[in-house]
Amino acid sequence: MNQCKSILEITHISVKDIRFHTSKNNTGSDARSKDPDYSCIYIQVYTTDPQIIGIGTVFTLGRGNSGVHAIVKEQLRHIRGLSLDYIITNFNALWRNIVNDGQLCWNGPEKGMLHQANAGIINALWDIWAKYENKPVWKLIVDLPPDKLINTLNFDHIEDAITKDEALHILEAVDKKQTDTNIGYPVYLTCGWSGYSNEKLTTILQQSLKQGITGYKMKVGNNIENDCKKAEFIRDIISYDNMLSMDANGVWNKEEAITNMNKLKQYKPYWIEEPTHPDDIISHIDITKSIYPIKVATGEQCSNKVLFKQFIQNKGLSIVQTDIQRLAGINEWFVVMLMCKKYNIPFCLHSGGIGLVNLGVHLCMIDYMCISQSTEGRYAEYIDELTEHYKYPVQLENGKYKPPKSLGFGVELKEESILEYEFPNGKYWITTYGKKVIKDKEWVL
Repeated sequence: MNQCKSILEITHISVKDIRFHTSKNNTGSDARSKDPDYSCIYIQVYTTDPQIIGIGTVFTLGRGNSGVHAIVKEQLRHIRGLSLDYIITNFNALWRNIVNDGQLCWNGPEKGMLHQANAGIINALWDIWAKYENKPVWKLIVDLPPDKLINTLNFDHIEDAITKDEALHILEAVDKKQTDTNIGYPVYLTCGWSGYSNEKLTTILQQSLKQGITGYKMKVGNNIENDCKKAEFIRDIISYDNMLSMDANGVWNKEEAITNMNKLKQYKPYWIEEPTHPDDIISHIDITKSIYPIKVATGEQCSNKVLFKQFIQNKGLSIVQTDIQRLAGINEWFVVMLMCKKYNIPFCLHSGGIGLVNLGVHLCMIDYMCISQSTEGRYAEYIDELTEHYKYPVQLENGKYKPPKSLGFGVELKEESILEYEFPNGKYWITTYGKKVIKDKEWVL
């Protein structure tokens, strides 16, 4: 750590409910989520340095904000008044204390809204640390010595899959001097939202091809005949030279998944994402065997490192698809990536949601530079909806993510966007619904 700076301490914390009305144009719609309003809990952790404010976000589809907001407010007790020195030195123990809060752990443990709220808080601490070091988060982690990095990670309940010593060996074996820091990480565009018309989809696909994007994902699961027509429509535009993946959002049972993917295989999908219930490891194993060589990607809703361990050990997936706001921050995400390395499973990032793209680009750089040193067979999700609300939107070059230069995670929302979309009294919500947005002290949306 930079020793010339004064000790940094957390002074106070702000928690805001931000909601965007994306359901009005079907953005984010799929076979399960018919009317999503892309939303987030926006955490601002203030410190004794007024220039360093840690930002954490928790993505939901609207009303989920209410539950996450309440949990975040309870969990802030774990970080109030802490110094950065203490956080860095005790990150593993602090992570364990937050995740296993003595009264709230009953509402998990390590899953659901509780784990998502914890992720927002923990990522805000990494944001502070990186800003203190005057670096983006990915650069902070790349520059950490392996022994220091490993001590921030928690291996509870997964040492039968990977030990701390094995993980340290993986980190030490990487020659970072041979890593191209200007690497571009291939992206895939989630384009075929269920509620989009063919006309709108055509425009999106044509524009993205001009950007050099080579990977695409469409939603399936409403009706197999319509899914086939949509896949053919997309292939006619992007051709078979580009990657096409599919996402069923967990709505099929095992037999439906196998039957439907055998119908869709003519369109050469690279993977099917969440072909069945995200917790059903046994069915995933059968599906993975039955639809080969189509790959099975899952993990967007995989609650914790233990569940990932079981998917990986039992070959219930062929692509690990993590979500940084589903796992409890970088600390937990990193150990999942180390398991991927040991078991030789590619990582394809899920980042479809508010703030997830900004956070996710750091994970891609960390995976490439610290763990896998490869982009072969890897794609990171990209969506451009709502990027206009961020101070530091991610940058694409020839269809690839470039390493971000903004300090921390670069997930700061613009002040005008916060004033416009904070719920329920932001300008948008008052203008659209008037005072009716709150009725008898209850939100009506």
